[in-house]
Amino acid sequence: MEVCGIKIKSELIAQIKKTIAEQLDISRQKLSRQICEWLEWRSANGKLKEMSCRIMLLKLHHKKMIQLPNAKVHHNLVK
Repeated sequence: MEVCGIKIKSELIAQIKKTIAEQLDISRQKLSRQICEWLEWRSANGKLKEMSCRIMLLKLHHKKMIQLPNAKVHHNLVK
């Protein structure tokens, strides 16, 4: 299976599931960063392709291949 230009292997899915299970408080943002590091998934300028990774994670979640942690709501406190 290929999502966002990355071949998704069963080993990657197992590693994602293990990470979510072991790090119960992991955010989707931190998870996407970890996955980009594992895959060395970077843009031409060297930045992690976090948004592409989050799209991949959502697609895997919607296909019920993984269960993502709940999205965390960030409130900006403006005075």
